[in-house]
Amino acid sequence: MPNPFQTILFDFDSTLIRVESLDLLAEQKGIGEEVSRLTEASMDGSVPIQDVFPRKMRLLSPTRAEAEGIGRACKDLLVEDAAEVIAALQRLGKDVRIMSSGFKDIIIFAAQDLGIAPEHIIANRLEFDAAGNFLAFHDDGVPLVSDGKRQKVARLGLALPSTVFVGDGATDAAVQGSVGMFIGFGGVAHRPRVAAAADAYITEPRLAPLLRHILLPNELDWLEKNGFEELLLSATMSPRPDAPE
Repeated sequence: MPNPFQTILFDFDSTLIRVESLDLLAEQKGIGEEVSRLTEASMDGSVPIQDVFPRKMRLLSPTRAEAEGIGRACKDLLVEDAAEVIAALQRLGKDVRIMSSGFKDIIIFAAQDLGIAPEHIIANRLEFDAAGNFLAFHDDGVPLVSDGKRQKVARLGLALPSTVFVGDGATDAAVQGSVGMFIGFGGVAHRPRVAAAADAYITEPRLAPLLRHILLPNELDWLEKNGFEELLLSATMSPRPDAPE
């Protein structure tokens, strides 16, 4: 029998939640279209994230209150079964973490509702002055380069066959080959380059299919017998879409 996957790393934006959190902030500030174009350019891999992110943050310059407001809004924008899927993985004793190029200041609110402890959020941080105005952002969580997540996985000692990474963007796909499995999530945003790079790809707007990709038969049997029957019924694996480069 193959060894089970033990560590499950989830991207946050467009994976655990149904939006890009910074795009949501941009809409509130009246610059949604411009910021959304920058986001998509980095997420589909057409422009390196290191070329996009500083410009995006100069445009946004979020206050502490704005960042916290977006964080609270994200709690209501979870992918429909995210909480139940994470609960199932945790009941099986899996090490579930969030790894994002975004900001812990925003992610922490939804993570709390998902039962993921602050120390299991691997993300960057915002810096504010005493009045709560934006000063700077720091990429001391995930390096803001195209393979930054791959670098962080290696530094954490998680570049292992027992690690799974789940994400929607090109920066997530960069971990492919350094972990046991990269699962592309297209349930919010379908990106052909990500689908082409993924070991498996989810097309439904839910995370349940992940379970049948990564769990062993005995683990699925345990879930079925311990209150997760309905979740498993929605966990049919997606057919792989046509995904040209």
